[in-house]
Amino acid sequence: MFSKGVFFSGMPPFLFHDLETFYYLCRVKRKGLKIADFSRQLDKEFGKPGTVERAQFDEEAYNFYTGLLLLEARKQAKVTQAELAEKAHTTKSYISRIENGTVNPSAGMFYRLIHSLGFRIDITNAIA
Repeated sequence: MFSKGVFFSGMPPFLFHDLETFYYLCRVKRKGLKIADFSRQLDKEFGKPGTVERAQFDEEAYNFYTGLLLLEARKQAKVTQAELAEKAHTTKSYISRIENGTVNPSAGMFYRLIHSLGFRIDITNAIA
């Protein structure tokens, strides 16, 4: 499902072939749990792929991952949230909400934020 990679020019590759598993691992780590079969656990907690529950979980995963990408890019560029907000003509609170995964920016806004940090986005095919 999440098979494309996103790389920022000037940053180490930041790629996860299975975004759902990555996001779930982060949630599990916070709770101190250990899980061996991620697919089964995801199906159990969030329904099978294609269900409304799973789609909601996928949206959370996208928001989380987008926020993590922006946070890592911002740290790499050594820019504060306030500085980035000013460069991208938005607010510090909006940057914070993106980084916390509570809001997912439009594609245009995401490109503007990344460009404001001095990076570019390269989209590549998945590694087979």
